[in-house]
Order: sequence, then structure tokens, then C-alpha cells
Amino acid sequence: MALITKKTIPYNFSEKHREYIRNCRDCIYNVAEGAVRAGKTVDNVIAFCRELCRTPDKLHLATASTAPTAKLVIGDCNGFGIEHYFRGQRKHTARTFPNRVGFTVVSNSGTLVFVCYSVKSFAMAIK
Repeated sequence: MALITKKTIPYNFSEKHREYIRNCRDCIYNVAEGAVRAGKTVDNVIAFCRELCRTPDKLHLATASTAPTAKLVIGDCNGFGIEHYFRGQRKHTARTFPNRVGFTVVSNSGTLVFVCYSVKSFAMAIK
């Protein structure tokens, strides 16, 4: 059976957004303000994904009020989320473990990185 892929939304960021994403690497706190639908969440998710590629750490937590909300806002993010960022770029395997919602990717350093979508999943993953 042939693998069918879909074209993803192209990344087309303004210079202001690109500068914010680049500066996230060197800052402890990253604060973005702006109107609704201005791209603040997308900027932070892209910055997070760029760091996942470089990290030596193995576990990461992407959280929101609930795990499904985190999966929707951070994982999907209107086609710009973590799951879309790594599709076709890294070995990406979507996984759902019992009581664990998340996925794994292989970073540039070859480290297998597990990203959890809820605090309960994160606690189960580190056991």
C-alpha cells in the first residue's frame, strides 16, 4: 500500500515573528502580546519545536487545562503544531499509551524525545 501524504500549510512569518522565534532560544521567559489570532501561539509552538530538535533532554511537557485541549492547541495548532512540524522532517510516531497521550520524535542529536500532553501523562512517563 502506497503512503499518501498531504501538503501542509507553508510557513510564512513576518520579520517580527521570525525575530521573536529566534530570540526564544536565548531567553528564559518569552512573552508575546497582541490581538486575537495574531499568531502568538504559533510562534511559541514553532520556537518549542526548534528547541526539541536541539535538546539533550528526553521528556517534555506540553500542557493546557486538559490533555485534549493541549493536543488541539499545541499538537495541531491550526496546522502549525508540534505534530505537523515533525511530520516528514523527523521519525515521527504518534502514540497513545494507556493513561499517556503524546508522541515521540528523534532529535538532531539522535535522542528519542517523548512529548506528553498532560501532567498525568508526564508523571506516568517518568516512572
